[in-house]
Amino acid sequence: RSLSPVALLCGLGLLGLWATSTPAYAAPLAVEASASGVAAPSGAGGATQLGLRWLATERLSLGFFGRTGYLSGVEAADTGFLALAAGPALHLPTNAGVAQLAVRFAHVHHAPARTWLETPFGNLFGDSAGQVRHRSGVEAALGWIGGEILDEPGLRWRAELSAGLLPSSAEMGWTAGLALGVSWALADP
Repeated sequence: RSLSPVALLCGLGLLGLWATSTPAYAAPLAVEASASGVAAPSGAGGATQLGLRWLATERLSLGFFGRTGYLSGVEAADTGFLALAAGPALHLPTNAGVAQLAVRFAHVHHAPARTWLETPFGNLFGDSAGQVRHRSGVEAALGWIGGEILDEPGLRWRAELSAGLLPSSAEMGWTAGLALGVSWALADP
């Protein structure tokens, strides 16, 4: 059985009511960058991610992420992929950091690595005449944002660790990743 879109939206709405019961952050914008190891059912590789996170409240954020990666041994050739994802995250602040659970809607382009060199713009913009494959789906991520690692006026640098599942393609199935990165916010909340 699958979860209906109406039930999913109702659940997200209830979580949103709970999450917005705290006051908004004074400076709600954070930028993050991370690198990760990636594993798919038939290969492994690495990825980098750049994201923008808007902290609506102490418990709720909305994130936009771009990820590029490389998987070795997928199908008959090595594969490069590009993913765009956006969605909400719930945060549970503690004295030692912040636990977060995110659900992101994602779209992935993946193709043999050599074609990214031969036709980079065709692959980027999803030209299906090449060897690009598309997949859209929902990414689930669980993470931990640690305490400050560097204190600068107006900035907050923090270490982040997250694990997630991303729908890569019908051929590759789900791609799992474990990421370690840093984030900085324009000001402390």
